[in-house]
Amino acid sequence: MQSPNNGVFVQVLRCRTDRLTLATFAVRPYLIRMSRIRIGSREFSLPRSRLARMIIGVALVLGGIAGFLPVLGFWMIPLGLLILSVDLPLVRRWRRNMAVKLGRKIKHRYPGLWRHIE
Repeated sequence: MQSPNNGVFVQVLRCRTDRLTLATFAVRPYLIRMSRIRIGSREFSLPRSRLARMIIGVALVLGGIAGFLPVLGFWMIPLGLLILSVDLPLVRRWRRNMAVKLGRKIKHRYPGLWRHIE
């Protein structure tokens, strides 16, 4: 159920000593934490715990820095930053700016490809 101001209504059953009541609260969508990341057409679930997401993201970035070693690779840095962007506004802003710049570049250089992406 959607509210007029793009909020989501959440119904909660409140229990009091004398009666049960159904209370409805409006929750803003940006306050609801996502637990999935979508890359292209695929979705990947993330742990619900913020601490676990932070540990995974930092571990991937640090492992990517040591990408010259076997098994580890430089591909781990962007993946770690993507996971960290769920919780850190600074990284989220950087990721969004890069996505917008990449989209503009593709639209300008490869208009045929851009029509398939849209």
